[in-house]
Amino acid sequence: MNVPKGTNMQASVRMALVPVFKQQLDEADAVVLRMYSLGHIQPNYRIVNNPLRLNFVSKTQVSQCVDFKGSIHGFDFKPFKDILKCKNEVSGQFDVIGQVIESPELDNYGGNGKPGKKKPLKLIDHK
Repeated sequence: MNVPKGTNMQASVRMALVPVFKQQLDEADAVVLRMYSLGHIQPNYRIVNNPLRLNFVSKTQVSQCVDFKGSIHGFDFKPFKDILKCKNEVSGQFDVIGQVIESPELDNYGGNGKPGKKKPLKLIDHK
């Protein structure tokens, strides 16, 4: 699979396979993966704005990527001015740098027919 540049993807390693891959995966490393499986994210909670999840299987091969030229952190920053222009909730996730100036109690809400809670934060621009 050839993933387009800048694509973020959630990945999963089953507990039984953690010892196999633990030494091969370090934070901030760029790696090349072969022989993995792809599946839809279930439940619909996503860490990234991508409906697919990469699953490590026993035959997955991991090798170091020596010529990686992308962002090592994979952030997708959205400027405050763009967020303030939004009239409706934006689908997907994005990253923001700011200072938390208020953190009220959890809000109850209903989403996808199920009750849930969310944590509101009030931010100010870091600039």
